[in-house]
Amino acid sequence: MLPIMSVSRRHKRKVFTIVGVLGSSYVLYKLYVAHKQKLFDLEREIEVERETEEAIKAQLQSDFENIQRIAYVSTLPYSMNNLRERLLEGLDQMQSKKRGS
Repeated sequence: MLPIMSVSRRHKRKVFTIVGVLGSSYVLYKLYVAHKQKLFDLEREIEVERETEEAIKAQLQSDFENIQRIAYVSTLPYSMNNLRERLLEGLDQMQSKKRGS
């Protein structure tokens, strides 16, 4: 035990320096790993959000197309009948004006 004590007394500054450098290196390594993990988690979260947004956009587009198809099916025949009636009335008025002239 005495030789270890005598060595540690002679090289006290060197031992503290080595322990300090090793401890600092370990702390910096742990900080680096934690930072790298946070970046990985953020990138993964952003990717998930992007995929979710794309899925929502696709669903909205699909819903819009379905609604538009329903609107065409339900309103277009009514609009066509209404337009046909107006065109026939306009033609009747033009023909009656030509006959009256």
